[in-house]
Amino acid sequence: MLAHVSLPQKFPSGHGWTTCKRVRWTLAAGLFFVLAAWTGSARSQEAKPPPAEAKKARKPGDPLGRTREELGVSDRRKYSQYEIETMDLMLEEAGGTIDRNPEGKRIESVEVVTLDFIEKRDPVPVWFNVFHSTTRPHIIERELLLEKGDRWSWDLVDETERNLRALSQLSIVLILPLEGETEDSVRLLAVTKDIISFRLNSNITVIDGKLAFLFLQPSEENVFGRHKNVSTLFRYEPDTVAVGLGYTDRRLWGSRIGWNVNGNVIVNRGTGRTEGSFGSLRYAKPLYSTRSKWAWGTAVAWLDEVSRRFSGITQVGYRPSVDGPTPLPAPPRGERPAWVERASPSDLVPFEWRTNIVAWTTSVARSYGSKNKTNIEWGVEANRRSFTVDHLDDYDPVALEAFREDQVPRSTLRIGPFTELTAFSTDFLRTVDTERLGLQEDLRLGHVVSMKVYTSAKAAMGTRDLLGIYNGLSYTFPMGSSGLLRLYGSNRIELAGSIDESDAQAEAGLRLITPTLLFGRFIYDGGVLHRYRDFLNTRTSIGGDGRLRGYKASSPFRGKDVAASNLEFRTSGVQIFSFQAGLAAFWDAAHAADGFGNLDLRHGLGFGFRGFFPQLDRIVGRLDFAFPLSEFTPQESNGFSVVLSFGQAFGLPQVAPNVPVLSQ
Repeated sequence: MLAHVSLPQKFPSGHGWTTCKRVRWTLAAGLFFVLAAWTGSARSQEAKPPPAEAKKARKPGDPLGRTREELGVSDRRKYSQYEIETMDLMLEEAGGTIDRNPEGKRIESVEVVTLDFIEKRDPVPVWFNVFHSTTRPHIIERELLLEKGDRWSWDLVDETERNLRALSQLSIVLILPLEGETEDSVRLLAVTKDIISFRLNSNITVIDGKLAFLFLQPSEENVFGRHKNVSTLFRYEPDTVAVGLGYTDRRLWGSRIGWNVNGNVIVNRGTGRTEGSFGSLRYAKPLYSTRSKWAWGTAVAWLDEVSRRFSGITQVGYRPSVDGPTPLPAPPRGERPAWVERASPSDLVPFEWRTNIVAWTTSVARSYGSKNKTNIEWGVEANRRSFTVDHLDDYDPVALEAFREDQVPRSTLRIGPFTELTAFSTDFLRTVDTERLGLQEDLRLGHVVSMKVYTSAKAAMGTRDLLGIYNGLSYTFPMGSSGLLRLYGSNRIELAGSIDESDAQAEAGLRLITPTLLFGRFIYDGGVLHRYRDFLNTRTSIGGDGRLRGYKASSPFRGKDVAASNLEFRTSGVQIFSFQAGLAAFWDAAHAADGFGNLDLRHGLGFGFRGFFPQLDRIVGRLDFAFPLSEFTPQESNGFSVVLSFGQAFGLPQVAPNVPVLSQ
């Protein structure tokens, strides 16, 4: 990805503790539920109609898209019932009739309708829109890859819809061809519905009745209806609080150049002193279309903090044992808990080190092809990773050295050029009710090939002479009209001057999405990650609200090697007013350990609810109830967990050189 830098994140989804109750919702959600209970459903439509002179009378008996088959727009296009209702209303307003064969016809007019996040058909009073800045029509029009005078192309229409759906400010995106004044002309009608712009993005973790984590990010994501974002941040943890500001403008002065910046400070709750900071700056022109030829960008990010590991709100410690490293609760300062009767407190080393990471990249990219794309990117990048334990001198030297060797990541500095090649198909499967509910989704089909070569040298201030090579490949097969099978594999190796300084890992897996069976579909995702050379001392944790529900994220399931298997049955969405609801049942099996032969899968079983308000977010909300099936200790599970969060438990796997799938 152009001008991409990746740093460890603790917010919001990167939080890795036991999640007994986890909440991420918008500021409007609570009020929305209350108001919906007493308002009822007014089914009439309030929209900004196209100009009156552009309207054309609807033909008598036109089906207005009562079913997907009757729409006749394209065999490739799938619509949910909610989207069909929206098309019905917009066709009534526009006074037009769908052109069933628009391909190649001249576009005589472009009409844009931007809907407020609350309409009269929604079960909430429309005055609620005072909390929202509605997208201005010209903001949508500038994203269209077709304009007046062009010839209608379904490929460009589909790509435009995908680009618009990628914007966080929009939920519904529909582009329809309406019959023009002549048989050789067509009207382009673009309809979008906003998501509430003023939001309180949040993430809460409560463990045993105590607040363990709180993330708040009040933001205005559509300033003056122009898709600009201003945000503040507050993050509470057992040891620190962090506060900061951010700004994003993806179309600077209306151009294709975008930039974002954020900066945050970290304050220790115990001492009240500043303990670190984190932030990023990015300035880039992306490949915004399959017709784009050139792109460029530069980005920098930093993270300076004291990294600690907790179980709940208690910091954990490390003590070497006969069976290897064992994480144990660290004794409070000045106290000697009963479980440390046979060992000196100095034998326990707190899980704590100073992390200082700075990443920078500058690159330019050239894109080739149309149906099958090949993008080549060249650039220079620098990555400084420093992990130090320099404040624990009063602990046992043997235990401290073992802690450094087994648990603390390796410090490195890498500076040098890189070349990255990405080849992919532009075929997509359009479906509904897979990762989301009630909205169209585009899932990439065919091949994705990702290759990256990068170098670093001691002569250029690097800590190692190395040649890094990443290879990733995935292929996605369609299954019926609404399912797919994706196979993927990747390998990354850093060849250094010494074999002891080399680092390497391999990963493989698959995703299966069955076609709709009666009232739902099965989703299976499984994979393995093996770090067969681990100079960087990288670890992955399993447990919490994702790959292994029913077990604590602070459990000892942590290691350089990972295996995961997740099976879910997700029902199709049911529309209640504009709310989309669904059910899910799941079986999770996963484990992480040091050494591929030490993996011992733990199993969890559960069920959950899925919900989606098109007024609040494109992401599905989920409430999961999970039960561990394997034998467990109190450190591994409470025996039952409840997860309330946004987003599916495991995302659609993508091969990329930055982060392994099972670590995403």
